[in-house]
Amino acid sequence: MIGAMVVLAFASEVLHAGRPATLAHDGRPRHYHIAGWRLDVRPDSFKEIATCKLERAQVTYSRAVLTFRFGSKVNTADAYYRVGDGPPLSVGSVAVEAAGLGARLDSSNLTNPSNGEVHIPVDALVEGRRVSIEPNGKTRPRSFDIAGLSAAVDRARAEHCDIT
Repeated sequence: MIGAMVVLAFASEVLHAGRPATLAHDGRPRHYHIAGWRLDVRPDSFKEIATCKLERAQVTYSRAVLTFRFGSKVNTADAYYRVGDGPPLSVGSVAVEAAGLGARLDSSNLTNPSNGEVHIPVDALVEGRRVSIEPNGKTRPRSFDIAGLSAAVDRARAEHCDIT
């Protein structure tokens, strides 16, 4: 029993290393602009974390997945994406990984279950600065700027955001 308590105390110290025991802010929501990304922070001093939203035009980051939005009427079930000048890849090839990280692949939209969203794990983007997505054979590809994402995620972590 005492051994388990020592391990828990050590784990707590390791997890909190480099950050104060409590949130250093007054608990009010804060908003930051980092390298083209907007970070909205809502601190929770009781849990010593913050609820955060990290996004830029039509792109949201959550749990190591980027969600690209096309509009609820655009069918993205058979979408393809390209990182930089790389080859086109099926979004279906990363769908299981995205779902495993917490991306919501279900929708209440019965006419378009994809709800016009494309979910791609950040690891699949290999430090790209631009992602092009062709949502289907009828809709022209769109290009999304994702530069500065790592700096924005670092800032979110510094704000104790629970986004990983």
